[in-house]
Amino acid sequence: MIGYNLHGVKFSNPFAAFLHGSIHDPHTFPKFDFYDHEFSAVDWTREPTESFETLCDQRAHQLRNKYDKIILAFSGGTDSITVYNTFVRNRIHIDEITVVYSAPDQEHWLTPAIVSWLLENHPDKTTKISAKTYTTEKDIIRYQQQIQHEDFLVSDRGGLRHQDMKFCRPVLHLDNYNQDHHYDNYCIVTGHEKPHLIKQPDGYYFVFVDHVFNQVMLRKEIEMFFVSPDLPNLHAKQCHMMLGYCITTNTDLGTLDKLENYYLKCAIQGRDPEPLALQGVSRMEKHLTRQHKKIVSTIDFSQNISLSTLSQMLSNPQSRPLVSAMQHNTNTIKTYLSGWHTLQSDQNLVSYMRRMGLLSTEQQSIQNYHAVCSKPHKLS
Repeated sequence: MIGYNLHGVKFSNPFAAFLHGSIHDPHTFPKFDFYDHEFSAVDWTREPTESFETLCDQRAHQLRNKYDKIILAFSGGTDSITVYNTFVRNRIHIDEITVVYSAPDQEHWLTPAIVSWLLENHPDKTTKISAKTYTTEKDIIRYQQQIQHEDFLVSDRGGLRHQDMKFCRPVLHLDNYNQDHHYDNYCIVTGHEKPHLIKQPDGYYFVFVDHVFNQVMLRKEIEMFFVSPDLPNLHAKQCHMMLGYCITTNTDLGTLDKLENYYLKCAIQGRDPEPLALQGVSRMEKHLTRQHKKIVSTIDFSQNISLSTLSQMLSNPQSRPLVSAMQHNTNTIKTYLSGWHTLQSDQNLVSYMRRMGLLSTEQQSIQNYHAVCSKPHKLS
């Protein structure tokens, strides 16, 4: 399972877990369970003998054999292009490739060029290429139907990115596959996830960080390509590739996390380079995401947002969908912001999160809580 656990009570929503802890387990830190049972049985200290490419091939065949219909979520970045190349290299049929791109006025972000590249280059013409922008009217209507009460922020159901203000899609983009695809046996393949290594006095470990996976919790149709209990050797391989580079070159992990070293880090972990027509997509995405997170981390969404902050948000393509929702979807955004205000005003909840180290101060916005890490697994 992927989710939170407090003394056997399981949640897929962090705020539901934090609320439960504040009431029933005020001195217990919420555990982030990332396939702990399955992954605890793996000897992560042993690097798989197979190559990274061979393990990717195995994963693609594994998915094709498991599902009647495969939908690939494609951004054109290094993760999704590596997954895409694996299927193409093995001549494994992808039933549908779906692209979610920015509206035409959101320059320097995911653009229709990605769709054009697929239409021109994808060799299997029976594959459906589908695309939509972040802010389609259909998405807004479906959100409006679901956000009827403030407590949706703590309801434990999948499909809503309700806890993810930092990634700019809180009230405007909904993955509609459950409604658009009526198949008993299908999956959406995503490019999750690159290794997250940490160095301790007794060696190197890897962990999973909850902020990265909150979009896929409680989503049974999601298949993360690089991280799965069905093929743990694939994640082990990319972890050891990164570990080996750091040891042999005496490179600090923090150095690889710098934006200017993004493509080096991708290459170390086995990712394919972007096609010429899509070069820079991944790095631009990371740059704009970091800018957006920096902006929203200073906002208290229970209060009125200043004109200067709105101006900052409008200057960042990742922030514009949120501004659009605030301007054009008044009832939904009011309910959304009122929900945050209710949670932020819960002193019992805020005190619990502060006590657990999830907040640095009691004034910090709870939607910007510090990430929760999974159980560490030792690599060396």
